[in-house]
Amino acid sequence: MPRFRPSFLALALVAFLSAGCDTANDDDIFGEFRADVTVDGARENAQDDDNETEEGRLKGEAVYTVVETEHGQEFVLGLFVGDLFDSQYDEYQFISFRRKGGVPGVGAYAVEEDPQRSGVTASYANVLDADESDLSLAEDERARGPLLYGVDGTLVITEVDPVGVVSGSFRFDARGIQVQNTSRFVDGTADGEFVARYERPSLLLGRGLNL
Repeated sequence: MPRFRPSFLALALVAFLSAGCDTANDDDIFGEFRADVTVDGARENAQDDDNETEEGRLKGEAVYTVVETEHGQEFVLGLFVGDLFDSQYDEYQFISFRRKGGVPGVGAYAVEEDPQRSGVTASYANVLDADESDLSLAEDERARGPLLYGVDGTLVITEVDPVGVVSGSFRFDARGIQVQNTSRFVDGTADGEFVARYERPSLLLGRGLNL
């Protein structure tokens, strides 16, 4: 399988984006992430206030794995607000990335709607009562919240540790819907950094979530 070889420009981009992540060093956020997310210009809050930093950024558990699909291996990075077990099939809040192949090397990878060899897909979800679609229920009892997918941006991998740690940062623009009103599109942005630890595929993907 062809390997992604970062160009000088891509390496310069890695350095530039890494320089913007001084809000927390690797020791501060081992196995965790910090991020700012907006939807239609409004800052996203955590479902639980305890899962925000003092600056109001989302925070939580950062894990990655490699799964086998019918098309070969895929790298999956999940950033779960709170922790992995806070996101279940009916209530969840996370940012996720997927890329064809195994664990990527250090470099800058384009966030795309339909990525080719070296690109990645990105998504953001913040949904409550996902299993409640009955229109007879009150609005605050039905499924609600944004589902977005990345349309442009960059996932930067700054370090890959053989003991099972991947560090990096990301910035992407997104587009999607509010699940309570699927006829209207919304736009969003996500910007953050992570130090993700390895987790087995069954635990990461067994949440009933579309990562």
